[in-house]
Amino acid sequence: MSFFRQEKWNQRGRVQATYLGIASSVCLTLFWSLLVGIPVSLARDEQIIQQVSGKLHQHLEPFTINDDWELRWDYKGEVGNDLFQIVLQSTPTDVPVDVVTQKGSGQGTKHQKKGGTYYLKVVSMGKWTITVVQLR
Repeated sequence: MSFFRQEKWNQRGRVQATYLGIASSVCLTLFWSLLVGIPVSLARDEQIIQQVSGKLHQHLEPFTINDDWELRWDYKGEVGNDLFQIVLQSTPTDVPVDVVTQKGSGQGTKHQKKGGTYYLKVVSMGKWTITVVQLR
């Protein structure tokens, strides 16, 4: 028996193989990703358009995206119940297209149907990461 493949004969005399090396690699990759805070991977039909990390209030660079996309965030507040807000606008001074508000630390997602060029304004008292993902 090798480390990478373990064979076992079943009742009909056929070999059942278990690939221990592959399973071990997958588990190690998942563990390492969680440990260092890196996303394991996106689904095959997703593409990161913009990902920005910051602290406090910021106006982010505009991005252009097609229909059917998602706004994802991870927020670590400085105080227990502080507010975190993402304002989605079609121009920097226009009325908001959408507003995401979260009380306290945590993660979230918001699906957007319509594509276009957008601006994000972040209102925050803590650290955050925002990811704009194109769904295909």
